[in-house]
Amino acid sequence: MNGPAAGPRGEYYRGVAPVVPRRPPAPGETGDLPRLPQTLTDARPPGGRAAPPAVPARGMIVRRRWRALRSGAGWSWTGVSFLLVCWGIWVVSVRGTGLAVPVIGLVLVFAIAALLFVLARLLGRSVLERTLGRERKSAWPSHLTVAVFLTATGITFLQQTLWIRDSGRWLGDTWRELGALWPL
Repeated sequence: MNGPAAGPRGEYYRGVAPVVPRRPPAPGETGDLPRLPQTLTDARPPGGRAAPPAVPARGMIVRRRWRALRSGAGWSWTGVSFLLVCWGIWVVSVRGTGLAVPVIGLVLVFAIAALLFVLARLLGRSVLERTLGRERKSAWPSHLTVAVFLTATGITFLQQTLWIRDSGRWLGDTWRELGALWPL
């Protein structure tokens, strides 16, 4: 071939890489496959002791744990979103007070949710990993637990809102009146 990128007739073509022919494997070689040891003694290093198992790099372990913690986070984000909407409605309904007390309440709820997540992870570790000997592949049960807590807290904020309670009472009364008009 002429030059680094030659065409079929030897002339240069831009963007065409040359193809180098492969050398034929020597007798006894299998090409790209590694050579396997013939006996068990061939697999051991010269000292006679087996090599320690390969430990993944610390960065890989941290990434794997972080990925496991993030899986299922959609449940927590859904609970946080619902809580923030309900908390916002509650804050608007308590117009006469300052904003410091509701913000402290919200921060307290988030702190309790974080502690609940840690507690759920520790409980899963003790039950699943230590007692049952299973590996936890994700954190979705812990995220689901936090989402249920945040949703229940959001509903509690809505129950403290006067016009939400009144509208619920109105819907209940209307439903009873409609039931009395059309008996099934």
